[in-house]
Amino acid sequence: KTLDDLLAAAAAFAESYLQANRRLPVAFFLAGPDGALFYYTHDHKTEAKLAKFQQNTRLLTMAHATAAAVMAFPGGYQEDSPDGDLAAPVPEECFLLMGQDRQGHKAKAVTIIRSDNGKFFSLGETADLIVDPEGPTGMQILPDPDPDAEARHWAKGELQAEGIQTIPLVWEK
Repeated sequence: KTLDDLLAAAAAFAESYLQANRRLPVAFFLAGPDGALFYYTHDHKTEAKLAKFQQNTRLLTMAHATAAAVMAFPGGYQEDSPDGDLAAPVPEECFLLMGQDRQGHKAKAVTIIRSDNGKFFSLGETADLIVDPEGPTGMQILPDPDPDAEARHWAKGELQAEGIQTIPLVWEK
């Protein structure tokens, strides 16, 4: 599968997830010789936990000799009020998709449309973002160089020790 396939799969995951949940997790989609997989977590609210997620994604790319990968991050969310109701909506609630393959990087922002009661309605426009090699849209996701068998084995052991599990991606036909 290609980087564009993974970007589409990440957007489809977000749409499906939002139909049943109010908030998106951070998610990681990858494709390599082991097939297409994804991993996600809701545990990303602090810098340390987000750094742990990013560390796990680096291990995943090594363990699965990843050829293409996409990170999906929620962004521009409206906050809950103390009584559990939605606060005033943010004008552009969205999520960000940042991907990389061996040919380069791609980044997109996808708007989220909610009905007046705050429930998910649909995905809105998708905008290509300028990839800044020094900024977050140009972050190095894939291992450089490709990991050898020993590095892949080590990374799989680290993931197992951390209890990290991936989910196979099912592609629509």
